Amino acid sequence: PSRYPQESNPFPSMGSGGLASEQHHSGVFDSHSSYSQDGYSSANRTTSTGPPRNLTHGPPVESTQFSGESSMRWSDNPIQQQQHPLSLAQVVPGTSAGNPPDPNITSYQGRTGPQMERQDAIAPSSSEKQLSVEETEKNVNSQPVYNYQRLRGLSLEEGCIQNFRPILCESYKNLKTSTEKLTVKPPSEIFVNPVFSSANGRGEMRFVADVSITYDSIFPAEAPEKGKRTVILSDPGCGKTLLLTKAARDWAAGRHLTAVSLLLYVPAHVFASKKRVTLVDLLSLYYPDETMQGEVARYFAACGGADICFCFDGLQKRPPSVVAEILGGTLLPNATVFVACHPEAIEFVEAQASSIVRIERFGSEQVQAYIKRSLDSEHARVFNEYINSYPLLQKLCTVPLHLAVFMHLFNCSGSTTQLPDTDTKILELLVLNLLWLSLSSQSSPGSEAIDLQSLDQLPQQHELAFDCLCSLAFDQILGSKNTFSSQDVPREVSVATIQSLCNSLIVCDQDRSSTGLPVRRYSFTDPEVQAYFAALHLRRKLSAEQQEQVVRDYAKYGQLRSLWKFYCGIACKECPQAPPHDSFLTFFSTFVQHVINTSRADTTGLEVLPLFHCAFETRSPQACTILLEKLQGSISITRSEKLTRPDCSIIGYVICQSHHATSTLDFSDSYLSSECIAALTNQLENARLEEITTLCLQGPIKAGDFEAAAALTSFLSNLRNLHKLSLCNIQVKPSDQDTLLQTVSQLQKLHTLRLSSSSLSPDRGTKLAELLKNLKDLQVLDLSYNPIKDQGLKDMSEGLLECDKLSVLRLRECWLAEGSGDTLAVILKKLPHLSDLELQGNSLQTMGVVKMLPGLVDERCSLVNINLMGNKIDDGGAMSLLALNSKRTLKDLRLDGNAISPGTAASLKTMPCIHLAQ
Repeated sequence: PSRYPQESNPFPSMGSGGLASEQHHSGVFDSHSSYSQDGYSSANRTTSTGPPRNLTHGPPVESTQFSGESSMRWSDNPIQQQQHPLSLAQVVPGTSAGNPPDPNITSYQGRTGPQMERQDAIAPSSSEKQLSVEETEKNVNSQPVYNYQRLRGLSLEEGCIQNFRPILCESYKNLKTSTEKLTVKPPSEIFVNPVFSSANGRGEMRFVADVSITYDSIFPAEAPEKGKRTVILSDPGCGKTLLLTKAARDWAAGRHLTAVSLLLYVPAHVFASKKRVTLVDLLSLYYPDETMQGEVARYFAACGGADICFCFDGLQKRPPSVVAEILGGTLLPNATVFVACHPEAIEFVEAQASSIVRIERFGSEQVQAYIKRSLDSEHARVFNEYINSYPLLQKLCTVPLHLAVFMHLFNCSGSTTQLPDTDTKILELLVLNLLWLSLSSQSSPGSEAIDLQSLDQLPQQHELAFDCLCSLAFDQILGSKNTFSSQDVPREVSVATIQSLCNSLIVCDQDRSSTGLPVRRYSFTDPEVQAYFAALHLRRKLSAEQQEQVVRDYAKYGQLRSLWKFYCGIACKECPQAPPHDSFLTFFSTFVQHVINTSRADTTGLEVLPLFHCAFETRSPQACTILLEKLQGSISITRSEKLTRPDCSIIGYVICQSHHATSTLDFSDSYLSSECIAALTNQLENARLEEITTLCLQGPIKAGDFEAAAALTSFLSNLRNLHKLSLCNIQVKPSDQDTLLQTVSQLQKLHTLRLSSSSLSPDRGTKLAELLKNLKDLQVLDLSYNPIKDQGLKDMSEGLLECDKLSVLRLRECWLAEGSGDTLAVILKKLPHLSDLELQGNSLQTMGVVKMLPGLVDERCSLVNINLMGNKIDDGGAMSLLALNSKRTLKDLRLDGNAISPGTAASLKTMPCIHLAQ
């Protein structure tokens, strides 16, 4: 300030901002101060050795020119201190007219936090009304007290540290983010070190994961690098504020940055509430008295920012000039600066940054660590099971704020029974909580508490921005887009307003236009989130006729499956604005029929899984019944539909809730994990199973998965009317295999049984024989891709020969050798209805074919098709098959992939039934 000689002015850029306001204030304080441009009241100037200050603002100071470290000292002149209009007893508690102040009393009492207003300062200006002794004694306990007596004889640095540092430390004790306010345990106990990535280059930045970057490396235990400017980026809700507030608390507790004298945490609302921000605005967050602000500013100037740390939080746009100058080093160049920056503001601070790091979303390890630190072991297990039941919830909880919201709801309810059980309810509850957090942070102190139980209670001034967000989502999803820009937003609504409502659900990315200028593109954190907001717009803002038109135009589009899922969940919910339930059921019936009709004309086939998700979101038995009626009780999953455990739970739920019987469950084109099979069968325990006639499941169930094997066995035991059973890739351990085969043997109405790729070893031959003896009506048996071998086939044949209705036997790649020839000959003689025999991929060789030949030529054998491809048959074995030339029933004999010479192949061409590749 101008009180010092010009050549030693520590603030070189006063004109463009610095300590002053951005335009015309060139003094230390802004326009609210009673000081003139040189920093002192013109009404109180004298010719004393040091420039006198208004005595109502604090003690006079003897000043000398700055040279390296400050040589300023607090005044020891008792006469000047007596000139204060209030007695020492009135200023410092614990003193009287004749007694010195108590040295155990801290410098400031009654500190209430950074929200303290300027008028709370005890020292009035010269123009203010002087308080009486009675008024002062009445208010002294609720106002901060400036203990000047303790500062006598201290240097400026010692005085600031002893008198001003405790204020910051006390303020930071209860400093919490929105995420931390939702937790029960102290923030220090639940902090999880996130995964960081570092910027690879500038401009078009690309971030690369860097395990060397940790919280401890960013905020070291002792002294940070002087003058270093660190920019911290992340998507909203991922922990920028959490990181800085933790650093402030750790500094106050002496755990980190211990060499820093003063750390100033500047929250985001400072930048949002004022167009022009000065250093005084930053200091006034914690030092409401102008004298305090002046002394701290003098200390900043004296040390050039050395051992001073700034934590600027939530920078969303071009920083104010004072922040820009601190970042650029023209003001307080030795200060250490941390800036938590939104992606849209990176262009303004990128050039000044010493390093740029990004906080990534939580991975599974961070999610688990956060849950374990926040909950006891039993509640953590229950909450984990809940999260794993909903893929959408798993994705949402990678954002720490979202994870904290759902954990808060879990803590409030005490169990998962009260938590949302559909994707629609999950996003509805998350959006409501995020809106409540946003509106609460924007409300003024002392205002009425915000009650937000539904979107209909959204304040009118915010409803327009929310409706605009939903409209943007709807337009973008119909246009197959996932981003929007400020140009897509109506003039009456700003993008900043939209972001402030649900900022953790919207991400900003920097892009480049065709001219090379930076362009901000906004997107939703997940396509499911976009679909939810689009469904809100479709249901709440479009007429019934417009909604029907959208159904006709877009019902079959695969990228809109999430839109219809959320639309059904929203429309079926009972609320004053919703139609009667019957109206929704009419819509749902029309919707399902329209999808089925359009799928019949589409070569890709009908994808039924999205329809099951729609029915599940309604939680309506009537909707589930409508769906199965339209599908005629037959559920077939196409190859393109990859099923997860929650998908199987949803299918099982719809079947259980439906009043229409289910006849077919065909999952043969979709691989199911053991968890999927367990989820499906557990859901179907209470379903109407007596009318299921077809069940096709394709694993794998891994060996040792007792839960899945037990669930499948229990499920099969209730399917007494089953006609077709296909269990592929069910690789359970031998004991479970025996139990499963025993259960299948009780299904005496089976016509078709497929047990391929189920690890049936030779010692299972006897068990297979016992099973086949009970299946008198069996017509199709497929045991392909099992290592049955010669002995297993021989043991199994005892029961197989009793299946006299068997027409198809498939034994592909069953490790059969020449020893199986005799067994196959017996089977061909004893099973007169056997028409198809599949033996591809075995090792029968020539001797095996010769042994099997008596059964092939037997008049009781009625084979139509036989596949001997890849059995290592040479010319001798091939020529022996010429004996089948007179077999009129034989239509197809395949010998591809054997060791047959061209000459022998030419001879075999005389048989019209033989197929042999050239």
